[in-house]
Amino acid sequence: GTTSTDENDRARIGVDILPGGLGRLFFTTGAPNSQVRAMFINENQYIGIGTNAPASILDINSTSGSIINTRYTTTNNLSSNLVLQKSKNATNLGNGAVTDGEVIGRLVWKSNNGSGYNLNSSSEIRAEQVGNASASNNGSRLVFATTPLGNTTFQDRMTIVDNGNVGIGTTAPVSKLEVNGASTN
Repeated sequence: GTTSTDENDRARIGVDILPGGLGRLFFTTGAPNSQVRAMFINENQYIGIGTNAPASILDINSTSGSIINTRYTTTNNLSSNLVLQKSKNATNLGNGAVTDGEVIGRLVWKSNNGSGYNLNSSSEIRAEQVGNASASNNGSRLVFATTPLGNTTFQDRMTIVDNGNVGIGTTAPVSKLEVNGASTN
């Protein structure tokens, strides 16, 4: 069942069976008679933390607003990492080279407009592949984009290309710093 009225329950692992036989797994925590679903795995293998209706592979909903990743180590140069990887393969069992111009990963910020979240109304930092990826080419560029006031589509504002050149107002800087087409060395 989805709830417990047992006064001794503090945590539970349960299963919801949908019509047709598909299963969902949930974990509850809390006080007796008032447990809350802490984690939910639906029939699409989407994981929800703080939500019973995950909309993606990992959907975290919280009133605290923070995700903390801490790494404990006494070894130098071992950091806490967030790694975004992309492979051009239909499954996670194989490898597929990413091609020139493809987005490798993105960090996206979105605000709610009162009706929902608009995918195109955001700020983002994205990494793009430069040249086809291979054992000898891991070229990439970073693009920073924001949405202007009164608009709903973000625009590229600053680009750091594979050779280290930085462009502000241009996506293809030809010098170490290029601002709105004016080059500075």
